[in-house]
Amino acid sequence: DHDDHDDHDDHGGAHNVGEAIGASIVVAAASVCGLLLLIPGFSALVHKFQLMPTMDAFASGILLGVVLFLIMPEALHMIGSSYKDESQQAAFYGSFTLAGFLTSILIDLVLNLLFPTDFGHHGSAIVVPVEEGIETGGIEKNVGVKKWNKEQPNNTTTESKRCWPLASVVWSITIGDGIHNFVDGMFIGVAFKGCGTSLGWAVAATCIVHEVTSELGQFWILIHPDQGRLSWLAALAINSASSVLTIIGCIIVTFADISLVALGCMLCFGGGVLFYVSSVQLWPSLLQTKGNVTSVVSLVMAFILGSTVIGLVLLHHEHCHAAHMPTVNATSAAVADAHDGHDH
Repeated sequence: DHDDHDDHDDHGGAHNVGEAIGASIVVAAASVCGLLLLIPGFSALVHKFQLMPTMDAFASGILLGVVLFLIMPEALHMIGSSYKDESQQAAFYGSFTLAGFLTSILIDLVLNLLFPTDFGHHGSAIVVPVEEGIETGGIEKNVGVKKWNKEQPNNTTTESKRCWPLASVVWSITIGDGIHNFVDGMFIGVAFKGCGTSLGWAVAATCIVHEVTSELGQFWILIHPDQGRLSWLAALAINSASSVLTIIGCIIVTFADISLVALGCMLCFGGGVLFYVSSVQLWPSLLQTKGNVTSVVSLVMAFILGSTVIGLVLLHHEHCHAAHMPTVNATSAAVADAHDGHDH
């Protein structure tokens, strides 16, 4: 019977490994969504119905919902399985959440120092002066495009600086997106490894929703004649290469021997990153968007819908158990087994 139990755990672990890597591949595949901008009429449709701001608000609701309803409670549960003292739990919980948030800030600050004229959060802070007559496809509200104004004395077109062999804005997007993709992959791996498929796919879904809106804005900047100046094929190749880091990050975490407490701390770190993305990166451009009451209501409703969708997951959600974590060390697994009998 004991052997059968071991076989069952090994099979479940292998199943989680396969799904974790599969989920990271699905998230990485979102990098090709920028090709939607090449479909005739798609840009006009996005502009007409203001889909980009609405998608950003929806993504923000989903991200915060996953963090508050799923990730943080599970992280605290894992940390609490080894540390019963509330002050110790709060120290781990708070420190690693703040570390994730601060790391995101530092990444943005460093990129801002390296590329001061081209850097933008989520493509929303990049200013692209465009000559009259150049079709922007209506994405300008999301990427901060400013139309050419002939009444201004300085009406010369501002181009992205050239950092051989690519424009500086290309480096900014590639480095920032690459780091973010790697963290996403690690986060997906931790979720599947620590809590199984339920939380794993929930985290993967949030990454996909954010990646779709992010990649659309980034792809448009990369192919813009005054910014990235890349062909659509080159832009797709760069985005695809960057997205591979999602898979690499997931594989590293999946096959590493990580304790239960370490998994909880990594979940907190990832939660801090998602806090930053959902608030600092997504909302500034939305708050600056000029519109009527209808547009404001649509943003609020999109946010509520996103968080509600994730909240519904709680109806059938249970705490993580050691059986979902075949690679944790023996000490953490034993502690988790003892904790499983405690009701929540």
